[in-house]
Amino acid sequence: MNWSKKYTQCRNCGTQRFPHKLFGYCTRCFHSVKRLEEVKLWNLDQPNTLKGYPRDINFHNPQTFERVKKGHLKQYKERLENIRYSEEKLQRSISGHDLEYKIREVAILSGVDGAKLFFGTADSFNRHFDAEQREVLYEKLNRITESVKWKGIDWNKLFFDK
Repeated sequence: MNWSKKYTQCRNCGTQRFPHKLFGYCTRCFHSVKRLEEVKLWNLDQPNTLKGYPRDINFHNPQTFERVKKGHLKQYKERLENIRYSEEKLQRSISGHDLEYKIREVAILSGVDGAKLFFGTADSFNRHFDAEQREVLYEKLNRITESVKWKGIDWNKLFFDK
């Protein structure tokens, strides 16, 4: 498959399932890669580098600036790592634990307490589904989770996580 002229797959996640966007990145990874590079260039002393940085004057002190920059970098890196992990998982055999985790993720996205609702179901998945069935079910659930639009930077995490 000719995914792009220079790349056979996404430079971040290795996918060919999603279209090529630019510079060797798929449509899922490109925006986060681009934002990550922009944030790395942020410099409080050079306002022209602050693309996407809050304009509110309260954010323009060195301490807040460092926290915001560090938080943005961390969350965009995590986003890219999560996309990469998700894509790599589709290339390996799926265990009952993988299914349990994915079903819990879907449940949480649905607004219920998936952690409690499906905790400890891995052995049941291993007993009742063969490897091919686990793989098919995981792929379907994964399509649900990867279709949920990323909400962007979590400002609560940025300011309140240590």
